[in-house]
Amino acid sequence: KNDMAVANVVGSNICNVLLILGISAMITPLVVAQQLVRRDVPIVIALSLGLWAIAYDGELTRVDGVLLVFGLVGYTVWLIRMSRREFERALTHFRKAAELAPQALEARAATASALVALNRVAEARAIAQALQREAPRSPAGLALEADILAHDRRLDEAIGTYRQALALQPSVGVSLRLPRRLQVAERPADAAALLRRL
Repeated sequence: KNDMAVANVVGSNICNVLLILGISAMITPLVVAQQLVRRDVPIVIALSLGLWAIAYDGELTRVDGVLLVFGLVGYTVWLIRMSRREFERALTHFRKAAELAPQALEARAATASALVALNRVAEARAIAQALQREAPRSPAGLALEADILAHDRRLDEAIGTYRQALALQPSVGVSLRLPRRLQVAERPADAAALLRRL
């Protein structure tokens, strides 16, 4: 029974990496991000070797299980921190772009979107309101306000604001965000209908 559980885990990992990726690459070439090659593949190899070392004595004990779970928690915390750092770097770049071209609404909108992702909603709201004052016919300010409303879990208001932004000017970015918000609001039929229209 225990052997079957371990074999299932190891076998599914081998199948996922070799069979699924192999078949996918045979159908169409896969684009691989450098992050995958430089960071994720070495981690997978190291973890596989670590599991082999832990199981080398012929059994996985509770202590081994605790080590594996702590490893997973540590890896998840590390990924979250790396993600926040990447958002911070993106925010810096967006702010520089907005400073170089203050009239470029897209750079300011990207800055505000990064701020929302970093839970700095007050700063994002100030940018969204400034965009709406400066360019009331631009959907950028409305779409940002909708992002902020969605972040605040005011989903019905967010959906209405996304629709207002789309009515002003059709936008692929807004068109893709709206179905996600509809899904979160547990309105999958509306999301599917909107995606069919896109």
